[in-house]
Amino acid sequence: GRAELWNDGKWELIQSKVQEYYEPGKFTTLLAYERDSYPYFNNLVIYYRDGKGDLVRGVRDGEITGEELRALLKRDDVIVVPHDSYCLSAGCDFNTLPVELIPPLLEIYSCSDCAEYFDHPLHKDSWVRGGAWQDALKRGAKMGVIGGSDDHYETPGLDHTDEPYPNCYRGV
Repeated sequence: GRAELWNDGKWELIQSKVQEYYEPGKFTTLLAYERDSYPYFNNLVIYYRDGKGDLVRGVRDGEITGEELRALLKRDDVIVVPHDSYCLSAGCDFNTLPVELIPPLLEIYSCSDCAEYFDHPLHKDSWVRGGAWQDALKRGAKMGVIGGSDDHYETPGLDHTDEPYPNCYRGV
């Protein structure tokens, strides 16, 4: 089974390593983790400003209520970034999501796909209408974007030269 971050000391170890390896001007570390956040998003990545903080636990693990999401978005010690907003199986709908529940950033590109607009040619997964960045902007959201190399192989930043974008995700 998978270790729970909050039950086995792993979260405390991660925070200590973030502090240990941080070298101002040489190497910047970021404390973050990805959590399920149904029904609004498939996943939210939570980045901590100071390299320390408590895990965000809701009333029910894997879910987030509207009140919990509003409170999280108001915090000044974290940045909340949706991930996989466009997937049919677990996406969001920016067309109906209240604008105040739309986070300030969206992961628009990852190793496997693109969430810029519906039917983007680089996207190879199942789509849900309303889950792309352009959908959020049409609603009036003030939302920036980030890109990453999320490959689910614990190799962030690795250049997958043998499997060029968007096929570097191997379904793990």
